[in-house]
Amino acid sequence: MAASGSLGFDGKGWPLPRYWLLRFLLNKYHNFIINVIKTLTLYPIKEGSYRAISDGKDYVTNSVGLKNPGFSAWTEEYLPRIKKDIIISVTGNSVSEIRELADFIKRLPKKYHRFIQGVEFNCSCPNTKKKWAAREISKAVSVLRLITQLPIGVKIAYHQDFIRITKETSDVAEWISFNSVPWEIVFPDKESPLKRKYGVFGAVSGKVIKNINKNMALEIKQAGIKTPVVASSIGWQENIALAYLDTIEALKWAEAVSFGSLFRKHPTRPIRIAKNFFMEERGLS
Repeated sequence: MAASGSLGFDGKGWPLPRYWLLRFLLNKYHNFIINVIKTLTLYPIKEGSYRAISDGKDYVTNSVGLKNPGFSAWTEEYLPRIKKDIIISVTGNSVSEIRELADFIKRLPKKYHRFIQGVEFNCSCPNTKKKWAAREISKAVSVLRLITQLPIGVKIAYHQDFIRITKETSDVAEWISFNSVPWEIVFPDKESPLKRKYGVFGAVSGKVIKNINKNMALEIKQAGIKTPVVASSIGWQENIALAYLDTIEALKWAEAVSFGSLFRKHPTRPIRIAKNFFMEERGLS
């Protein structure tokens, strides 16, 4: 999977020179990685900056937040360009907003439904004011499943009561994915590189939080929760061979993997890792 936001609103990658080769490879190997589009809300969100990102040695800090054109505008501007499988990521300020989004998804023209493989509920963005309670999350996930009739995933984070959330959604959710971790949790004694320019701490993704995500996955499994887990923050090693081995190791504690900020650090690496798996499965390696 390509984590929500890593490949933009259409799954083709952000339109920047550093991603030109990636965009070519995504088109050529479109069936290797399914894209979770950047999170959408019922109404447009203009706050935030796509530039509020800082690169560390083995991590990325961002405070992009939920800036997006709103679901209706997305269906007009981006959806007609999508010709490959996607998962729609959504969030909102209330269960009623999620219900409206579910209705919008259900009413999309049939020609688009063949590309929409599921919906991921992002209830954990660390760069927003809304804090979803476990009971609200359970209701929202149930509403999404009931109305859309699509597979539903839940994106959670370390700073939440993630065991309770995964328990309360286990009857409906078909996968669990992990969000970035607030800067102050990862680096409690260090100033965020975003603080001076943007006045925020932001959240961290990348190799530096891999063990946090791994421990979350293990705690979920130890609690007897059977919902499949999607590993993240993997593949950051110094070369592709070690990154591939890291991905294999992650599949010992998770059922699938997703790549997020790795697309920023090493734009083509996720495709190369996915291609290796594809070739091994077919005995071509």
